[in-house]
Amino acid sequence: MKSTYEITKTITDRLNLLDKIMYYLFLLIKLIENNYKKNILKLWKLYETTLEKRVEVLSDNKKIQGVAKDIDEYGFLLVETQHGMQRIITCDNLRFL
Repeated sequence: MKSTYEITKTITDRLNLLDKIMYYLFLLIKLIENNYKKNILKLWKLYETTLEKRVEVLSDNKKIQGVAKDIDEYGFLLVETQHGMQRIITCDNLRFL
């Protein structure tokens, strides 16, 4: 895992970073409270880097391979496999193939 310095080449003010994280969490909580779950899902998908990639998921001691296709309304990953669409509820490990 890289540090913020390795990524940005600048020293990060931890208090400022925490303040921004808390601010955005507060906004997400307000969206949930006001029943804007679909907006949160849209935001999530906007920044999601797993979709349309081949993945291998270790879930409940079972390996599932396929293409990450979508995130459902509950936040679960949908993976298209040779046996059809699989809903990944819990995941011990995910890797790109």
